Amino acid sequence: MIRAFPAFICVLALATATFAQDWNQWRGPNRDGYLPASPKLIESLPGDGISPLWMTESDIPTGGGGGWSSPVVAGGHVYVFVHVKERREGVELPDEKYPKLEDEARDKLSPEQRDEYEAARREEQQQRRELQYRHDELLVCFDANTGEQLWVNRYESRQTRFPQSASPAVQKGVAFVHGARGSVRAVSTKTGKDIWQSQLPGDFDEEPHPASVAAAGGVVIILANHLFGLDADNGKVLWQSEDEFGRGDASPAIWHHDDDAYVLAHSGKETVCVNVRTGKEQWRVESHAGRSSPVVVGNQLITYGNSRKGGVRCFALSPEQAELLWTNTDVADEGSSPVIVDGHAYVHGDRRLVCIDLEDGETQWRRELDIERPRYTSLIAADDKVIFAAGGLLCIAAEPDKYRLLVNGRINREGRVASEDYFRKQLNIDELESTAEGQKKAQSLWRKEIDGGGPAQCVSPAMVDGKIYLRLKNNRLACYDLRLR
Repeated sequence: MIRAFPAFICVLALATATFAQDWNQWRGPNRDGYLPASPKLIESLPGDGISPLWMTESDIPTGGGGGWSSPVVAGGHVYVFVHVKERREGVELPDEKYPKLEDEARDKLSPEQRDEYEAARREEQQQRRELQYRHDELLVCFDANTGEQLWVNRYESRQTRFPQSASPAVQKGVAFVHGARGSVRAVSTKTGKDIWQSQLPGDFDEEPHPASVAAAGGVVIILANHLFGLDADNGKVLWQSEDEFGRGDASPAIWHHDDDAYVLAHSGKETVCVNVRTGKEQWRVESHAGRSSPVVVGNQLITYGNSRKGGVRCFALSPEQAELLWTNTDVADEGSSPVIVDGHAYVHGDRRLVCIDLEDGETQWRRELDIERPRYTSLIAADDKVIFAAGGLLCIAAEPDKYRLLVNGRINREGRVASEDYFRKQLNIDELESTAEGQKKAQSLWRKEIDGGGPAQCVSPAMVDGKIYLRLKNNRLACYDLRLR
C-alpha cells in the first residue's frame, strides 16, 4: 500500500534517523521547498562527476511539447504529469468563416465589430486545432529506486494555449490531478485507474491554469479563475470563492494554525486567506506578490514580487489579519519561489542569489550567478544546503554570514553532472578554441552537448532521502544520489 505521511511529522527510529519523508506535492511536504529530514549531502563533486542512478528510457515531453509540471515523490513512486497533443490522421478542415483580416477590411469595422470578429476568430481557430489534434493528459508513475515505469493514466483532454502544467498532489494512496479546462481527477496510486473525475463550474477558455494542486483536511484545493475546495473522497465542489483570482500562476500554500487549516493564495496584488473546510475568506492583504508561490514558516508568510516594488515581504499571520513586518527590495523575479532555512530566506532573482534575515528583513549577502536566463525554477533545501537546478546543479551552504559554493555542476545530454572544466577537457574545448575556425566548432559542440542538456526550464526538482529527481531537457526524468559517502 502507498502511505502518505502527515506534512509536519519526521519519522524517527530509536537510535538512528531514517529519512522517509515524501515530496508528495509541489515544493515538498510543507509546500515550502524545505525537506526537514535528510541524510548528509555531498559538499563537492568527484573529479569525473556523477552519473544518474537511473534515467527513464521513454520520453517525458517537456516545455511546449508536454508542459512544465514538477515531479512529486510518494511511497517509493515518482509521478509526472504531462499534457501532450498528437495530430489526427485524415482530418480535412472546413473553410474558415473568420479568416485573418487584411488591414483594409479591418479599417471598415468599428472597434466593437473588430473585437467581436477577433473573438469569433479565436473560437474558430480553437475548434480547428481540436479537430486537427488529439490532446491527452498523462499521469506517469515510476519506481523511485529503479526508474521502471509502473503505469500510465491516460485521459482524453482538450487544447490549451500552452500545455497544462499543474503539479499533482499525492495523499493516502490517491494522486489528485488538475487538468485542462477545469478538469480535476483522483487517480489510485496502486492501480493507476481513475477514482473520480470532476468538472469545475464556470467558463474555461484555452488559457492554461498552472497552479499546482494542494490538499489538506480532506479537501482538494484548486486555483483556476476562482479558488475551489473539492471533497477528496468524491470530487464534489464544497465551496468556491466569490471573487475571481485569475488563472493561477502561483500555487497556493497551506497554513496550519491551532486546529484549523487555511489556504493562502495570490489574487492580483493581494494575498488572500481562506478557511480550508468552509471556504470562508478570513482576510486579504496587499502583498504585490507575483508568480512566486507564497511560503509559510510557522506563523509567518513570505511573499515575493515580480518587481522590486513588490520585493520580498514578511507578514505575521493570525486568522483575523496579516501584519506586514518588513519589505526587502533588493531582489525580484518572475516566478522563482524562496526557501527558508534556520530563520533566513534564500531568494533567487535575475541571476542573483540573496540571503535575507527573517527577523528584520536585512540582506545578509548577495551573489551574482553565472546562469543564462533561469526562469521560474524554485529553490529547495535539505541538510543545511540550498539547491538550485537551473542551467545545471548548484548547491550552496545555507550560511547567513557568507556565500559558500559547494557544487557547481553542468549536466550533459547523457545526464552526467560534472564541473565545467571536466566537460571542457572531455570535449577538447581548449584546443578547439585555439583557432578562429575551431572557436565556432567549440561553441556549436558546447551548445549541443552541454547547453542542450541540463534541467528543463521552469521545472522544480523533488528530493527524498538524499536523492534528487529532475526533469531534463532531453525529455527524460533522472534521479541522482547526492548522499555523502
